Amino acid sequence: MTTLEYFDLYTDCGLQVIPLFPGSKVPVWPRWNMDWDQARCRSYLVARPDCNIGLLLGKYVDVEGDTEDANNKLHRLINGYPHPSWRSSKSTHHLFLNPDPRLTSTRFQGVEFRAHKHQSVIPPSTHADGIRYHWHSLHVIPAMPQALLNYYLANRPGRRKKGRHSGYMVTQCKNCGGKESIHQKRLMLEVRAFRELGLLWQCHKCRTVDVRPACRRLRSLLRTVPPILIAQPARQEYCRIHNILAG
Repeated sequence: MTTLEYFDLYTDCGLQVIPLFPGSKVPVWPRWNMDWDQARCRSYLVARPDCNIGLLLGKYVDVEGDTEDANNKLHRLINGYPHPSWRSSKSTHHLFLNPDPRLTSTRFQGVEFRAHKHQSVIPPSTHADGIRYHWHSLHVIPAMPQALLNYYLANRPGRRKKGRHSGYMVTQCKNCGGKESIHQKRLMLEVRAFRELGLLWQCHKCRTVDVRPACRRLRSLLRTVPPILIAQPARQEYCRIHNILAG
């Protein structure tokens, strides 16, 4: 079958497919994920039959393992559950109905979940290294198997175990009024570095100086200089920062 015949087959099944540059994962249009137009996509493939094609995600989620261990974990979680899957140059892609309307892209332990604002290259496309994408199994697209769904729900952003991101705090920039989430260790170093320059702390959006070298110097100092050698006026601040860094 030709790429155009595959396109007609996919769209007849209700899938939204877009053209990609030949041998590439890059869509041919900048606003590829907005206002999908079947006729426009088809006419482009008629003119450029060598193009790759991609499936618009959102309603569907593409689950892929980035490593051999991740692929093995994924196969154990799916455990023979019937679903569409295809082989790319490095791994197997698994297609399910998206259980989370907020999901864009997330990855944990090498397993990647991609949905809204993303697309996946599908057969009969060709990878840049010449390997052709091909279907591994074809079925009606189902909901996620329960084991995989439980794995996603337990690890999705905002649902991870408490303490996983402990130490982060939200601070407000005095210049623009914007809020930024930053680890308190990093914040203490940056506040000190800005103070040395005679400035108040600035968020990343509006800062005009690079304080990374000063932060590295301060970190090195706090880890190597004994507290007894720190001048008394700075002793209290030193101890506060040192206790955070020593954690």
